[in-house]
Formats: sequence, C-alpha cells, structure tokens
Amino acid sequence: MGSAALAEGAAIAATVVAVVGAWPQVRRTLTSGDARGVSVTTPSLGVATELAWVVYAVHEALWSALPEAALIVAANVVLAVVLWRAGSAMWVAALAALGWMAVLGTTAALGGPAAIAALLGFAYAVQVTPAVWCAYRTRTPVGVAPILTTLGCAQRNQVSEESLISVSR
Repeated sequence: MGSAALAEGAAIAATVVAVVGAWPQVRRTLTSGDARGVSVTTPSLGVATELAWVVYAVHEALWSALPEAALIVAANVVLAVVLWRAGSAMWVAALAALGWMAVLGTTAALGGPAAIAALLGFAYAVQVTPAVWCAYRTRTPVGVAPILTTLGCAQRNQVSEESLISVSR
C-alpha cells in the first residue's frame, strides 16, 4: 500500500471517528445542562486547528482530509455554543483560539507546507491540554463524556500519521 493510499485511508477513518466521537459530549451537555469539568477552550482551539487543516488540505490537494476537518469545525462550534449556553466563559477561550490561530498562521507563512504539516500533526496536544486540566481541577467532572476523549485520541493519532505521510511526499 502506497503512502497516498495510507493517508487517504487514515483520513476516511478519522472522518468517521470525528463524526461519531464529537456528539456524545454535545448530547451529554445538552441533556444535563452541566458543563463541570468540560473546557470550552478545547473546542475553541479545535476550531482554529481544523480551520488550519482545511486551508492545508486545500493547498496540498489532500481532498480526502477535507471532510473530516470541515465536519469537526462544525462539531467544535456546536460544542462551544452548547458549553457557552451552559454557563462557560467564552472570552478566555476566544483569546486562546486567536493566539493559536496566530501561531498556526505564522508557522505556515514562515515555514511553508512542511512546517504547518508537522505542527498540525501534533496540534491535538495543544487542543486537549485545557480539557485535561479542566477535568483534573474539577472536583466532580460530571459534564465530561469519557467516550469523546477516547475517540478523539484515536482520531488525532490517525490524522497525525496522515500529516507525517504528506510531509514525506
């Protein structure tokens, strides 16, 4: 199997996992109205990251990666709105997302496609850090849907492999 076929297979798998994995947290927060332990910064950073993926996928003609990025942008926006309506403060999340967008944009402008691909391959660590910190600092993180973290890690691992394959082309 060639690297292009492997990357395309990873993108398709990531799309399925992204679509399935994002909704348990939205559903849990909507039904309980409780966002304790859930970071609104994580989906905000996710919007910035996935928008960078959209731009990168279009620039590099990685069409199989485009649906996943677009769908997870939508899922992150929905989750951020649900968390905001549940009482989460958006201003810190918005500032974090703007800062992350600046880092992504600067990396792309100064380093080109290889640099942004490498950064996007590891961007999930940046995105998930506020979620882990928020859940850790919350006495009873009843708002967290555990399946989201498990599926999200699997999905990000697949996308990271795809970005590394595209850099090696």
